[in-house]
Amino acid sequence: MILEALYPRQAHSHPVLIAQGCIDRLGSWVAENLKPSKVLLLVDQNVSEHYGEMLVKTLHQAGLETISKTVASGEVAKSWSTATTLLTYSLEQGLDRHSVIVAAGGGVTGDLAAFVASLHHRGIALVQVPTTLLAMVDSSIGGKTGVNFGASGKNTVGSFYQPRAVFQDQDFLTTLPDSQWRNGLAEAFKYTLIAEDGGLFWNWLGAHQAALLSRDPVTVQALLVHCVSTKLAFTMADEFEAGGRRALLNLGHSFGHALEKLLCFEIAHGQAVSWGISVAASLSASIGLIGGDLRDEIQSRAAALCPWPIASIAKISALEIRAAMSGDKKNRGKSLRLVLPTEPLSKSILVQDPDELLLLAAIQTGLGLES
Repeated sequence: MILEALYPRQAHSHPVLIAQGCIDRLGSWVAENLKPSKVLLLVDQNVSEHYGEMLVKTLHQAGLETISKTVASGEVAKSWSTATTLLTYSLEQGLDRHSVIVAAGGGVTGDLAAFVASLHHRGIALVQVPTTLLAMVDSSIGGKTGVNFGASGKNTVGSFYQPRAVFQDQDFLTTLPDSQWRNGLAEAFKYTLIAEDGGLFWNWLGAHQAALLSRDPVTVQALLVHCVSTKLAFTMADEFEAGGRRALLNLGHSFGHALEKLLCFEIAHGQAVSWGISVAASLSASIGLIGGDLRDEIQSRAAALCPWPIASIAKISALEIRAAMSGDKKNRGKSLRLVLPTEPLSKSILVQDPDELLLLAAIQTGLGLES
């Protein structure tokens, strides 16, 4: 399956290849379409152990001069200092404006590599090779790049920068730990509440939940197509999040990012998002946007797909979460803006400055929710 991403302000569209074994075409595609002077492969440390040699080989076989650099795993690597180190290294290795960066890894590596590519000679070609389910369904699509900056929070320094291609090879997922698999399912679940399809994706995921948890290859490929198509619909219509529509992709993230920050990223991103979606459902029900039955169903599905660590979350207070949310990127000035699900499905909306007592009550309820 090849999907096309076409953004109005780009001089080109880019393909998103979704298929088992498509990584074998990486080297030839880069050579034929980008004709680079040099390739810098930035690869996640864990990914390098399993696939590093294979990735370098496919690039070398296409006649590409390639250098490889390992990127540390985990959210702490997504920092300004790491970006500076990578920029320094790439300049020392002679990358010029005709070079290409290939990012192989999860969301951290992809975001970091894209950020570096956007700055290098005011922007050099980037190819995304996501190797986690979360990166495939979400972070490799849409062109958001960024690093976490000091105490300001997650992704507060970044840019919009589109790749020239995305290679989503399901074979990478065979070595993915169960916890990372569930992280991706949390992001996939988010799409069922915002996809403008009248609830079709919601129903499909519900019917195929067991197959997804068991990683059935055919079902997983269908999931990737569902998620990538949904995200492209939002990002191509609002590439720079100017109209508000793209902001709906952040359902659950305002709460989740605050939790990640307070726990110093000891909690996985998918777990934080899953918890955040549950809190959003509580708040949505309390202000009358959804009924209690849908709230319970959302929370039940979120917990089944990607449970969160109750003991870790119990360390945090509702007031601390609320304070951390003040730095959320969707806010405007001092106004808090939250994405909340509605009934009927597919009509999630941005709500500005919800009642503070109801907000704190929803967070407090979330802190006691069992996963």
